[in-house]
Amino acid sequence: RDFFEGRSTQEGLERLRVQAVRQSLPASALHALAADERVIEDALTTPRSHKFLFAPIWQTEKQAIISFFCTPVLDDPQGPLYGYDPAFFATGQSDADDFLAVDLEALERVHAYLTLPQPGVPQPALGVPVHASTLLRRSLRMAYLRRLGQILPEHRRRLSARISEIPRGTPISMLADWVGQLHACVRIVLLQFHYSE
Repeated sequence: RDFFEGRSTQEGLERLRVQAVRQSLPASALHALAADERVIEDALTTPRSHKFLFAPIWQTEKQAIISFFCTPVLDDPQGPLYGYDPAFFATGQSDADDFLAVDLEALERVHAYLTLPQPGVPQPALGVPVHASTLLRRSLRMAYLRRLGQILPEHRRRLSARISEIPRGTPISMLADWVGQLHACVRIVLLQFHYSE
């Protein structure tokens, strides 16, 4: 409350924004990223119906890419956006209520990468999204968890899951239930709320 006193909401949000530190990647790291994406594309057996990107996660201490996060990508006039639904960025609510097909396709892409034979190559951790609406409806949640559970335990150990585009007002008890169910399959569960929450 003190934080916003005497300031507009926009000014308050500006102060909360992350101060980004830009760093250059060596050409070898960029080359490795491009190579990994091609390998993932080649491994897929299902036709591609959605746009995805394996976004690199950079760890400053190690000066290295330590993980990749598979995320759906939306076309936008100002450049690509990571996410499922442009309405979520504007309002914190999604217009559509069924993203199971996108979630399963992202999971297939990650699974394809996990099962590639790569002897002698360090295997990165991988992140996979699951939309909040998929977890909200029991039938969709069970379908997603059933497919996630089919991935071999040694592969799931390298997975993290992010509950994406959580709508405003979602009860904490519901979030705790979703996290618990996902945590039974993967080691790390992340939550994505609207930036204004």
